[in-house]
Amino acid sequence: FIHCAKAIRRSSLWQPDGWPAIDGRPSPAQIFLDHAGIEGVDAAAVEADLEASYLTDLAHDQPV
Repeated sequence: FIHCAKAIRRSSLWQPDGWPAIDGRPSPAQIFLDHAGIEGVDAAAVEADLEASYLTDLAHDQPV
C-alpha cells in the first residue's frame, strides 16, 4: 500500500539487508520488452542502446 506512509516505513525499503537477491531477475530492458509484448528483440541490445542514449541524449548541462 504505497499510499500509506506507515507501509513505506515498515517496508524497510532503505535497509539493504532486507532486499531480495537479484539473481535470476530480468533486466529493466527485458521487463520493458515483456510488458510491451515485443518479441524477437535482444534485451542486451536494448540495454546498450539505452546506455548510449543516456550519454548523448540527456541534457546534462540543463538546470533541473
